[in-house]
Amino acid sequence: MSTWNNFLLQLKQAQAELKCSYSGAWYRGVSCSTYALVPKLFRRPLKPEAEANIYKAYLRTRMANPQAGSWTHVVDMQHYGTATRLLDWTE
Repeated sequence: MSTWNNFLLQLKQAQAELKCSYSGAWYRGVSCSTYALVPKLFRRPLKPEAEANIYKAYLRTRMANPQAGSWTHVVDMQHYGTATRLLDWTE
C-alpha cells in the first residue's frame, strides 16, 4: 500500500468481501467467525471456585493496582489475556 487512498480502497473492498454492514466491521479476536459468543472463562467446564481463584491470583501480581476497584481489575485481566466473564470485541 503506497498511499492512504489505496489503503482506504483496500479496506472498502475487504468490507464488501466480508459483507460488513454500514455500521462497521467487528473484530472478536478469535480465528473463526463461527465460534460461539462465550467469554473465555466459560469455554471449558470449570469448578465453581475457579473464577475466584483466578481473580485472587491476579490480585497477588504486581500488575494489580491496590486502589482500583474490582471492575477495573477484571477489565485489566481481560486486557492481559486472563480468562474472565467479559466478552471482548472491537468495532
